Amino acid sequence: MALWLAGGGWDVETIDFSAVGLGRGQENAPPGARVTWRVEDVLTADLGSAEFDLVLVLYLHLPRPELVDVLARSAGAVLPGGHLLVLGHDRENLIRGTGGPQDPDVLYDPELLGTAVRGWRTERLERMDRDTDSGTAVDTLLFAQRP
Repeated sequence: MALWLAGGGWDVETIDFSAVGLGRGQENAPPGARVTWRVEDVLTADLGSAEFDLVLVLYLHLPRPELVDVLARSAGAVLPGGHLLVLGHDRENLIRGTGGPQDPDVLYDPELLGTAVRGWRTERLERMDRDTDSGTAVDTLLFAQRP
């Protein structure tokens, strides 16, 4: 995603705990891509305050208290008028037997994500089906704009 955004002209800052994963991104970055690669733990990383036009939280599955904290800090990093996009495996996958972690405490649902942005303009908050090799999985998507 970082390279796709950078290819579209965005200045991108990405955080991941995996130096290997970020290294792969760096290796595939086209010349001139404006990406800052940060190997950090999102639980303790400084996410900034009202600094970004767009913040993405993608498939980050943590125990609820930790996830709620990261989502609040991610929302706080969005500039007024900017957007937060959160996407991850939904709890309904446990019923369907497809996709993602099998611990209900780390899976998403619309109610959880909706509480992350009270007072924001929610543009999309929904469960979405996604085809996989093992069947149809469900993801939860939040896309919201900060007032």
